Amino acid sequence: MQEYNIDKDIQLICVRATSFPSGIAEAFAKLHELLPDAAARASYGISHGSADGIIYMAAAEEQYPGEAGEYGCEIFIVKKGKYKGRTVNWKENSAQIGATFQELLADPRLDLSGACVEKYFNRNEVQCMVRLEDTANYL
Repeated sequence: MQEYNIDKDIQLICVRATSFPSGIAEAFAKLHELLPDAAARASYGISHGSADGIIYMAAAEEQYPGEAGEYGCEIFIVKKGKYKGRTVNWKENSAQIGATFQELLADPRLDLSGACVEKYFNRNEVQCMVRLEDTANYL
């Protein structure tokens, strides 16, 4: 596992999957239908638990403030800060994503208000990350 620093908030345009995990591909397809240049933007997957199970959102970086609202989409902000994660080849073995997040979620420094963040680099590699608690608040 590695630690990464995200130095500024990243605002994302999101399309919520109707189910997890079976609705993920459909959510990405809808996101690409909505955004004509989606393939040129950084793509993300965002997931977190809820009383109804796992909520998953396909996402892309917003290019200007208010863009998500123009498309009727949800917004998610990847907060700046320290993250822990690993890059995996999801095409070879998609189960690596879930296994990696299970390992990451066991870290005692986990920011409990955060989410599981997938940052897709290409058609094969994804960086799986969770935000670590901001210890600066305790100094």
